Amino acid sequence: MIMLLVSCEKHKDEVPGLAGTWIGTYNNDDTIVFKSSSVNGLFILNRGYETRNGYLLPKLGSGLYSYNISGESINVISSVSSLGTGNNVYFKLNESEKKFQIGIFTSGFITNLYIVEFKNID
Repeated sequence: MIMLLVSCEKHKDEVPGLAGTWIGTYNNDDTIVFKSSSVNGLFILNRGYETRNGYLLPKLGSGLYSYNISGESINVISSVSSLGTGNNVYFKLNESEKKFQIGIFTSGFITNLYIVEFKNID
């Protein structure tokens, strides 16, 4: 009985299928890497590189983010933000299709989309 309760509690703290590398289906340049399937933790957004002021730099929005998933939303906080409040945006994982949709949470994404899709490449 105790084992059943422990396994149920652990399941509530995880999003099955979340861990891995995800690539944006809208441009195939942006990737998100979740190191675990936890409902909260850290992910890395890699957006590629661009030349700004003569220097090759990561595109705007690239970097480390903390997150907390609750229902069909995700609160995303940039590691470079001094505010610490983050953005609460839409999030839905389709584990069987190995895809998720997420609302725009940082600058630099395609401006005519409000929700972007990523597919798992692991």
